[in-house]
Amino acid sequence: MNKEDTLAAADRPWFEAHVRSLARPAFQFSLMLTQNPAIAEEILQDALTQLWASASTPSEATEFRRYLYRVVASRATDYHRRQAVARRIQFWRPAPADPMAEIDRRAGDEQMGRLLRRLSPRERQVAYLYYFEDQSADEVGRALGIKPATVRVFLHRVVTKLRRLGPTLELKEQAT
Repeated sequence: MNKEDTLAAADRPWFEAHVRSLARPAFQFSLMLTQNPAIAEEILQDALTQLWASASTPSEATEFRRYLYRVVASRATDYHRRQAVARRIQFWRPAPADPMAEIDRRAGDEQMGRLLRRLSPRERQVAYLYYFEDQSADEVGRALGIKPATVRVFLHRVVTKLRRLGPTLELKEQAT
């Protein structure tokens, strides 16, 4: 470790504590967005590297979490964009194995997994943060860089789509 690295570590004693507390939920968020454990880990590591290198990274825990989730969501969107381009260009490659099968097996609810895969990536992001991480619409909006009203519209659309796609499921919207 050189002198500059030592000085940088001394300036940010809070960084490691934040990473330790958020590593697992941030990985799960990344996994939900990418549906691939290796890519999810790579995106999270990339995001944490960016946060470490940025002088504007907030040191307060709540703001750090929002910033981290925004960076992870942005990196996941970039990943999906690159994948879409690759699918159009490299049409001769066989389709990759379905990584969601393992998630469905572990989660135990294959029907809900199939329904969630039918949502757009942005809808999955909003639904995951709101329903799985129990964040408010305001927190989800700040984490993803959208207005809370837009979050509520996405949530309404998600519930409506899931009701239409899976009429046997009992889905209820939560009032915020």
